[in-house]
Amino acid sequence: MDPVRREGPAITIRRFLKQIKTFSSQKGIFGLNERWVHLLKVLINARLNIIVSGGTGVGKTTFMNLMLQEVDKHDRVITIEDVREMNFNLPNIIRLETASIAGKVITMRDLVKNALRMRPDRIIVGEVRGAEVFDLLQAMNTGHEGCLASMHANNPGDCLSRLESLYLLSGYNVPIEALRQQIGSAIDFIIQLQRNRSGQRVVSHITELTDYCGGKVLSQSLGTIPAGLDYIVSSGLVPKCIERLKEHGLEEDLFMNPF
Repeated sequence: MDPVRREGPAITIRRFLKQIKTFSSQKGIFGLNERWVHLLKVLINARLNIIVSGGTGVGKTTFMNLMLQEVDKHDRVITIEDVREMNFNLPNIIRLETASIAGKVITMRDLVKNALRMRPDRIIVGEVRGAEVFDLLQAMNTGHEGCLASMHANNPGDCLSRLESLYLLSGYNVPIEALRQQIGSAIDFIIQLQRNRSGQRVVSHITELTDYCGGKVLSQSLGTIPAGLDYIVSSGLVPKCIERLKEHGLEEDLFMNPF
């Protein structure tokens, strides 16, 4: 409103589907074939820590809803958001939102810190954009597996850089080597979303963080979108955590033939 907008009031409406989608009911969603969908389901079942990265309007919230539909029904899930946007069907869920109570602002970081005392099986952060990244990484590094969060970034490399920036801006004077080592051990996968040449929302990268060495977080892309295509294609690389994935239903020969 005026004086921020001098031409008159402006309203922005974010619309979300009432019908809850699943990978099974939406064949080919985000450009994924059945083998990619199977891999994503195994990543969830194996309780790996995942960051969903992408720009504005590429479907990060929708994709997180799809992933969360695959969570075990017995898991105690705590979601943390600025505004409630995630919509998925689980019986044991606690939803937390930022608020202002009697002049005191309850921030995302306050909610993440409080969630650690609520015996969560999984902590879900709608979007990481501030000091809460410190407590989230601490949680991931201290036995809280299966965490899921989204972040604004153009590619997996930018996602790692933004994690570092947010961590340092939270006010902690941590050597960059120690910070990168913490990120490398806390996060297992980055799933990058973007719009393809046709304007469709697709998964463009599935990147595994493999190790920390020589001052850098090492990674490998299990899938990317090659030039001239509009959908993700397997790189033929085998995940470092393949044994863990096999324990949760991944077929041994899934990566033998690129797909």
